[in-house]
Amino acid sequence: YLKIQDGCDAFCSYCIVPYARGRARSLSPEEVIKHIYYLQNQGFKELVFCGIHLGEYGKDLFPPISFLSLLKLVKDQGLDLRIRLSSMNPAEINYQFIELFENWPNLCPHLHISLQSGSENILQKMGRPYTVDKFKEIVLDLKYRFPYFAIGVDIIVGFPGEAERDFLQTYNLIKEMPVSYCHIFSYSDRPGTKSAKMKEKVPLEIIKKRVKALRQLDKNKRAQFFKENMGRTVQVLIEQKVDGFFKGHSENYISVYMEEKTEINQIIAVKLIDYFHDGVYGKIHRGK
Repeated sequence: YLKIQDGCDAFCSYCIVPYARGRARSLSPEEVIKHIYYLQNQGFKELVFCGIHLGEYGKDLFPPISFLSLLKLVKDQGLDLRIRLSSMNPAEINYQFIELFENWPNLCPHLHISLQSGSENILQKMGRPYTVDKFKEIVLDLKYRFPYFAIGVDIIVGFPGEAERDFLQTYNLIKEMPVSYCHIFSYSDRPGTKSAKMKEKVPLEIIKKRVKALRQLDKNKRAQFFKENMGRTVQVLIEQKVDGFFKGHSENYISVYMEEKTEINQIIAVKLIDYFHDGVYGKIHRGK
């Protein structure tokens, strides 16, 4: 993991980060490249770019540079590392950004999108700078171009004023879109934020009920994504040995388990065979 950005200037109504972590600030492109070469020389096979607000990278630098420009700069280094991105705001994912996945094989076909809600009403109350239609456009474009692309989403459940209608809009959006998995969070007040002062708090028992429904939907989405990938050969970075199985992640973020002996910290071709624990059981692909 390489943290290239910290802090945030967005001031979403529920978030304490801008107060606790300060204004957005970025590592210079030169420092980023230096760290990448260091990690590659240490033997790392995959690098995950991290930040509190990753899409805001570089706006505080002089001269300013965009996150997309940084990625293109990294691409031009011709490194052997796999590159993975952490959470992205839908407002910062555009055509040029998506196009980079077509032109850079090292960039893992996986995005985690901080959606938070599928209700326009709630997104506005949260102070999120995008629409549900924008999210749909991103997801459908990615899946059209890359059928096996992994798309994760963050969802906050029980934001003040979230009526049953708002929740159902979120639930149905996730159900209908080709989302691969969800991270689901129960809303709770953060002292000093705008939402902490909002009325219409959602009762805890209702929040728990909604979280339970979304977690079941998340299980269904994961199972569907695994099914779509079954029989394919993927590139798995072997990360650890667990209960006699070698475990790692594919380029599209599937947890893969194997019994065959292999080496930790190696990327190998694996054919996906069957469901297993929280992922898929596979065998080393030795054919052409």
